[in-house]
Amino acid sequence: MLDDLVYSSDDLYGFKLVDVVESDRLLMLFQGETASVSIWLMARDDKEPAYRRFSKLMVGTSQYVPEANPLLDAVCQKIVARENSLSQTWINAIQELRFPVHVRDTPIRPADVPPARTDRRLMVPLRNIVDIGLLSKAGADVFYAGIRFDDLRNSAPGWNPENCRSSENASVTIVDFERFIEVAHEYGRKIMLTMNSLYPNGIEDQVIEGITRLVDAGVDGIILSDLNLISFVRKTWPNLKVATSVLMNISTPSGMEFLKEIGTNDVVLPRPMLLSEIAELAQGEGPDIEIFIARERCRFINAYCRSEHEFPAEEADKLGSYALCHQRWYSKDSEFTIDDRNKMESCGLCAIAALSRYPRVKTFKIVGRRMSGKQIAPFVQAASDILDRQLDSIEDVQTLITQHPELVCKPEICYYPQDLEKVWTIPPKVIESPKPPIPSNWQNVDRFWLALPYEKPSEPPPEYDGVAIGHETCTHLLPTKTQLRSWLEVLKDKRLIFVLPPLYGIKQHDRVQQLVSELASFNANSQIEFIANDMGTLFGLRKMLGPDAIISIGRLLVKMRDDPRLIRPGAKIDQHSIAFAPAILHLEELAKMLSINRAEISIPNVWPIWNSTVINKLTLHVGPTMLASGRACSYLSRQAKQKHLYIVPETCSRPCLGQDIEIKMAGDDTPFYLVNNALFSSNRPIGEIPAQIDRVIEHHKLQIL
Repeated sequence: MLDDLVYSSDDLYGFKLVDVVESDRLLMLFQGETASVSIWLMARDDKEPAYRRFSKLMVGTSQYVPEANPLLDAVCQKIVARENSLSQTWINAIQELRFPVHVRDTPIRPADVPPARTDRRLMVPLRNIVDIGLLSKAGADVFYAGIRFDDLRNSAPGWNPENCRSSENASVTIVDFERFIEVAHEYGRKIMLTMNSLYPNGIEDQVIEGITRLVDAGVDGIILSDLNLISFVRKTWPNLKVATSVLMNISTPSGMEFLKEIGTNDVVLPRPMLLSEIAELAQGEGPDIEIFIARERCRFINAYCRSEHEFPAEEADKLGSYALCHQRWYSKDSEFTIDDRNKMESCGLCAIAALSRYPRVKTFKIVGRRMSGKQIAPFVQAASDILDRQLDSIEDVQTLITQHPELVCKPEICYYPQDLEKVWTIPPKVIESPKPPIPSNWQNVDRFWLALPYEKPSEPPPEYDGVAIGHETCTHLLPTKTQLRSWLEVLKDKRLIFVLPPLYGIKQHDRVQQLVSELASFNANSQIEFIANDMGTLFGLRKMLGPDAIISIGRLLVKMRDDPRLIRPGAKIDQHSIAFAPAILHLEELAKMLSINRAEISIPNVWPIWNSTVINKLTLHVGPTMLASGRACSYLSRQAKQKHLYIVPETCSRPCLGQDIEIKMAGDDTPFYLVNNALFSSNRPIGEIPAQIDRVIEHHKLQIL
């Protein structure tokens, strides 16, 4: 039907089909004289927004341009005429997305492309070897791609995040990558290997074998986040370029100093950083900086997301085919998605003009490892024009975008929004937090009470050893100096744990240093411990407080497969699978560097086999399991009436307090919770509880709207 639908047609208003892409749907890319249009085709789903629905199929567009309407109508007319004759096999094929890629262009030769830039670079994803010429001509200077291990995926059901992209279409085989290296070098381009996951014991040997083979083939560098792997690469190939992935969430001066300590060359900054924060970090010495400028913006932070993004086709109906942020959710009075799938095609081209004058901002990065070259090329060409013309104002960039009909500029898809609408504070209503009971055999564990943000300081009940204060995901919910003193005064002989969220930029870094100094001045008479949830803050605390301070690795840094859909009936992942194992070697490398012996964990899907002799103490957060945390606030986004999903306030009156909601997916009574800027689930773990758990932090209350 596909050939009959589009290839042989002469009535598509001057458009022709130039590519077909296997994404989370069948995506067809049409090219006209003045615009390109992406149209997708799916099996009918009444919960997904669409341009038109038919009895078996539905049609939509990924990016609207005025020229799309006649083309969409023409495609819809053909579907109406042919849909009733479609076999169920064809419908299933659409649902399982198994179509070939068609490329019908004259190849671009190495002599046809300009030389690669060396001062400011565009880094572009690569999925298909035929795209190297096209993207090089458009302005790509460096390519990046990840490899997959098909034998490992077959032998360990459920394992798929070799480079944080579960789809087979987002990665290539080692043989393909070797060919990528050869052809990229023919075009005068460098290519980076992306191996930016955290690897459990039993997988790192295969990862190292793959890296070694590609280093021998001439790969120009590696993007990593596993500290054990970084240490190995640095010792084995001291001159090989190493970039730290966005998965490390390095975002403060202490984080930059930490990277200097481990010896990396570049750092990819997290997506939710503000341009002003990036500019501050870019001054002075430190590793070269890479920032994102196009595609796939998400509310949640990559490093702290545990949501599964894609299940095998045969399990998608039972487990949900999308990431949790793209599911349809239902609360007591509304229906919504946490993130808007149609706003993932974000544009940050203005950041090139804003940041090019900072010497350490070397690389501007485009996302889209599952996309074809023709989909990515318009962004590459526009970004290349900005660099070549040395545009230095947002107005100039916006004018240039109007010259690229494939691109649009509007607030709701901006990668780096800066404005915040006025919000207000609503008093919280408090309910008991759902949590499993404390096991009877845990009579000797230390028990800590987690205080709500801005809760009035009070002594905990006698059965508790102390109180944990602070916040795991938002600096605006940290206590003030006055509140810290009040807690220290009421606790008397009880212990205090100060919990810190991931920090972004110099202002947040300096504010937290002041709070820590305030606490440290009381440390002679009080038992104060610290939990940090980003590597830079861990490094900064150790440097600031010295070797005797008690510091723990926060649970956001202990990544496990906690999406509860993984262990639902019908899921084919054995609880003993390596897919559920934490990256203990990576955590041990961090702990050894910073003299830490404790880590925090959520209630998991499967209790981990914790075989570390370095991290020999675990703290369990008894309460909802954190699945994903962001910097953008879901409450503020709702108040802005969805004009922008990624609002990051510089100052905040904390309107989210009391505005958390319980949500459920269609046909499923399992509760999830939107709490401040994070998503939680109620997990019921299987397996044996690790003996290293000697402390619990009890989350007693949620503030549910």
